[in-house]
Amino acid sequence: SISAPASFSDSAGGCGKAPDAVESSPPDTTATKRQTDGGSFTVTIRPERGSIVRNEHFSVEVDVKPNVGIAAPTGVVVDADMPGHGHGMHTRPVTTHEGGSRWRARGMLFHMSGEWSIMVEISAGAAKERAFFPVLIE
Repeated sequence: SISAPASFSDSAGGCGKAPDAVESSPPDTTATKRQTDGGSFTVTIRPERGSIVRNEHFSVEVDVKPNVGIAAPTGVVVDADMPGHGHGMHTRPVTTHEGGSRWRARGMLFHMSGEWSIMVEISAGAAKERAFFPVLIE
């Protein structure tokens, strides 16, 4: 699952920017189901191969369910970044609709260890809502 961190060192491939010191709780890296920031959708994600490994391309299966009284999404975009480092992936994932509530993002790559955040942006007409999924890659 996404929450299982990989076990290896990152001796090369750092971005050279040290994250700012922050006194806070570690991110919740166990959730694979979240509500969007506007509360209109329930989003579930799952790595296609069951886990995410540093420096290996991966795909993410995304299930987007509108909550009661909400229309189905018209578009979904999946991306990721490292909030503590101020940068994202070196790749641009492509998200495709696979029918019903299912979407798939292909071409993702976490090129370094650390805290990542997968962002799922859902369009419904002119409105957009997002769900964020923290991921720890060691």
